[in-house]
Amino acid sequence: MFLWIGANTTYNVDLPPPDIRLVPQDELEQIYSQGKGTPNHLHGFYDTVEDIIYLPDTFKQHDPWSQGVLLHELIHYVQD
Repeated sequence: MFLWIGANTTYNVDLPPPDIRLVPQDELEQIYSQGKGTPNHLHGFYDTVEDIIYLPDTFKQHDPWSQGVLLHELIHYVQD
């Protein structure tokens, strides 16, 4: 996906790959909200402080929707 981002954007992709963690949905929402309420079905997020992409443990590598979510979070990573 870094190759695609580099070929289709002006972002620098000469970066180490981010840490990607698959966690249960409730844990994903808890980490994101830091105990300040629960978001409504979070699909994933990029933690800018820790440089970690969090995805639900239901992530499927070959599923187009899951790939789109990962690509979206990778864009945030290279923007940061």
